[in-house]
Amino acid sequence: MSVYMNPQYHKGPPLERCKRRAKDGQTWQPGQFGRLTDSGVVKCKSNASSIQFQFAESQPVATSSSDVLVDMIPAGGTQFKIYCTSGGADTRALAAYIGSNEGLAVNSCMCTLSTGNDSTEVLHVEDIVSNVEGFKNDTGDLPGMVIASVVESARTAEGAGM
Repeated sequence: MSVYMNPQYHKGPPLERCKRRAKDGQTWQPGQFGRLTDSGVVKCKSNASSIQFQFAESQPVATSSSDVLVDMIPAGGTQFKIYCTSGGADTRALAAYIGSNEGLAVNSCMCTLSTGNDSTEVLHVEDIVSNVEGFKNDTGDLPGMVIASVVESARTAEGAGM
């Protein structure tokens, strides 16, 4: 896999920073998607069915009764720039993805939009980055980047445990 960054804020309602209690035994990277559970906040895994926030800071040591900073995703369609993968491999950002709902993949604490191999569609593709930032991005880039928002049903889904 190529070098990735976690999803980056693009536009729309700004994220809302707050502190939340983390489930014990968690580690993550900043920008990684997470979800709320009755056990505390946890990181999203591949094929997650809910996404409520991004972690604001790195957590290199397992949490233990920790309150951590998270950036909550508000209602209203906040958009993120996010890299694309398919079956764990880099893929290009195709214009055909625009308007589709896709899944989430997580590899080594990096969240990517997972195309065509997920049953859990939590990310809505608004555009491809080469359409809005063509001077830095190309349709041939591997991995490609899309602009996506979290599907509202995934943003409001309740989670139980890990």
